[in-house]
Amino acid sequence: MFFLTGTLVGLSRTSEESGSNILFSSGGVDVSEFFQNGGTCAAWVKYFGQLLRCQMRKKHTTIGPFRSVLGVVLAIIVGCLGCSGDKTTGLKPEQHVFFPSPPEIPRVQFLHNFHSSEDFASKRSGLAEFIAGEEIDKYKTISKPYGIAVSGGKVFVADTTSASIAVIDFAEQSFETFGQTGPGALRKPINVRFGPSGKLYVADTLRNQIVVFDTDGNYITEYGTGKEFKPADVVVTEEELFVLDIASHSIHVYDLQTHQLKRSFGKRGKGFGEFNYPTNMVMDAQEFINVCDSMNLRVQRIDRNGKTSFLFGKPGVTPGHFSRPRGIAVDRDGITYIADARLGIVQLFDPEGKALMYLGGTGTEDGQLYLPAQVVISYDIAEPFRKYIAPNFEPEYLVFVTNQLGPNKVSIFAFGKGPASAEIQPATQQESAEIQPATQQESATIQPATQPK
Repeated sequence: MFFLTGTLVGLSRTSEESGSNILFSSGGVDVSEFFQNGGTCAAWVKYFGQLLRCQMRKKHTTIGPFRSVLGVVLAIIVGCLGCSGDKTTGLKPEQHVFFPSPPEIPRVQFLHNFHSSEDFASKRSGLAEFIAGEEIDKYKTISKPYGIAVSGGKVFVADTTSASIAVIDFAEQSFETFGQTGPGALRKPINVRFGPSGKLYVADTLRNQIVVFDTDGNYITEYGTGKEFKPADVVVTEEELFVLDIASHSIHVYDLQTHQLKRSFGKRGKGFGEFNYPTNMVMDAQEFINVCDSMNLRVQRIDRNGKTSFLFGKPGVTPGHFSRPRGIAVDRDGITYIADARLGIVQLFDPEGKALMYLGGTGTEDGQLYLPAQVVISYDIAEPFRKYIAPNFEPEYLVFVTNQLGPNKVSIFAFGKGPASAEIQPATQQESAEIQPATQQESATIQPATQPK
């Protein structure tokens, strides 16, 4: 390794003397970063791979000095390849992030963050990337995600900035996109949901339509002419398609086969069955539609005809309250997840609207969220995610959260049980200061829908 280090520095000096600074010229590789990585074999392989690509891109440099040490260095790198693999997959126990925090029994574990195809490429050595012809400046990146849908090891993300759907396949370690061209070209995809048949339904708030694709990204059909609604979200059943219209503060119901409007309900207001800029909705196991009534700072549970059966929520900045609620998901037991963009958390509520706990907290560290937008649940715990799960933690399902700001665009958690079986701990046992300082914490106010206005 001392030889490698000396070769690296010597190569820089020799190149400078020949008028070709391979390491420090524009577009080159910063040797200081090599030393910051400890000068390890994996670091050498990574940065020498970058060095090779840098040199090959230059058209007017002298590569004689470069060629003189190339054979020797390559021989040593080949011997290093066995130690240049990914060593960070298995986290140590002290590195696992749980919610609630110790000493409470954990019910949610943070697993992984994702932001671009670089997350996959970083698992390979720099030399392997060079040999494969991959360029580090051409990684596919999620810019500003909102909606998200999951099928097995594949994650579909609505990227509002690039106007496309990103498809991340964790099993194949691939990153693809669709929806940029053709009759299915998107303009501002906000939410994406799977229907019972496996088709993908995209709510496009600039195209003002629901655009339908298969899982390979092939355009199938669309709902709406572009004039009837401004969709924020969509729910699909066997026979009907529900469109959450943020412009008219209402929900429109279409026949899934004929595309004909069947009924509409809701209007702007604060009463039962009324909305004020609703942003997201999801159907639960009892086939109730749960609507995040964002500007009213509450959640409404309604039937298929718009009758409110239950609602809860109260403004505030402590657990159990809403400040800027956005994404919503409901598990099979009726636990409701609400992503709050301002508080940077996802709160969990029981079927009666009682605050149970929260996960996240504004930031970019593992387990933290930054302007969370949507949350979705998947009971299919695909093999690529199992490697992140801590020993003795028994996962029941996965929780995916999109972040509109910060480097971590998709955060993945697992809901389950820690080493000992226990009920979910109420939010009062978590520190309210993790969200925002508050002088007094109040429980969420429940408003039963017994006396509609």
